[in-house]
Amino acid sequence: MLRRALFLLLVPLILGACGVSAGSAAAPAAAPAPPLVDAPLLQQWSAWSRAPASERGRCAPDPRFGTDTWFLAAPSGSTTANWSCDVPAGASILVVAAWMSGVALPMCSREYSEQVGVDGSASLDGTPVALRWFGPVADLASRGPRTPAEHTCALTGLTGPMPAGYHTLITQYILSGLIGTVTVTIKSS
Repeated sequence: MLRRALFLLLVPLILGACGVSAGSAAAPAAAPAPPLVDAPLLQQWSAWSRAPASERGRCAPDPRFGTDTWFLAAPSGSTTANWSCDVPAGASILVVAAWMSGVALPMCSREYSEQVGVDGSASLDGTPVALRWFGPVADLASRGPRTPAEHTCALTGLTGPMPAGYHTLITQYILSGLIGTVTVTIKSS
């Protein structure tokens, strides 16, 4: 009986020394910051997105990283569309909610986009995807010796690695009050 009483007295002391408090759950770890889109990734997406849709489809792996990062076509116009895409488990998806081509640096900012009424949003399984304006980046394709390269600016983000299962990605494109929505059903396996 004495041993049991000593044990019951020592357990809280031992747990307290280990940083465990009785009756409270450990605080959840903060979610890691989303990875940022870089210039080569946006350049690759821009080159891919300019190919005819019949050749590229609506989603495809980034040629630089194989199946780790997948491209998704950007919504356009004031339409509502439903797409589907098969993505390997563990892959991330580059989300482009809005983009402009042939742009200069001031156009690649939230302030400018708000002035002209261009914006966008995205959510994966109901959780917002962090987006930011990035660019301008020079396009990969050369237009000729006397023609300057086009530049692309985009409101982009990357999802985290996709666990196996079905997911829903909703992307909205807003231009002067007109909204285009694309709902993508993603099968990740």
